[in-house]
Amino acid sequence: VTRSICMNVLISNTGVSWTHKNKVVSVQLQDIQSALAHEASNVAFALHAVPMGTELVSFSLDGNERFRVLPPPDGRFSYLTLHPKLGPLVVITYATQHNGWFDWHHTIGPNGELTKSSPAY
Repeated sequence: VTRSICMNVLISNTGVSWTHKNKVVSVQLQDIQSALAHEASNVAFALHAVPMGTELVSFSLDGNERFRVLPPPDGRFSYLTLHPKLGPLVVITYATQHNGWFDWHHTIGPNGELTKSSPAY
């Protein structure tokens, strides 16, 4: 049985924190819009504002940065969510419809690859 546990995160003006192995892990990051920590994947994500829009940043649960990625040129990151089978997802809102939808869930690969999975509604 796979457990999919989304951990509590605390977003502040200067960063994001979560608890891992009974200790608080904090990372410094400005202008966080959304954050999610997922125990089963051993990963945390944050969306934060940067001069060119919003950036997705990934961390291991011990706080080491894994990658940073921008959305596709015709899209913008909207929010992070958790799917019971797919794990952490990021929703991207596109400027034009893709197969009849503006908003799409995307899986997040180990190196920041974003793969469209299903409409977000």
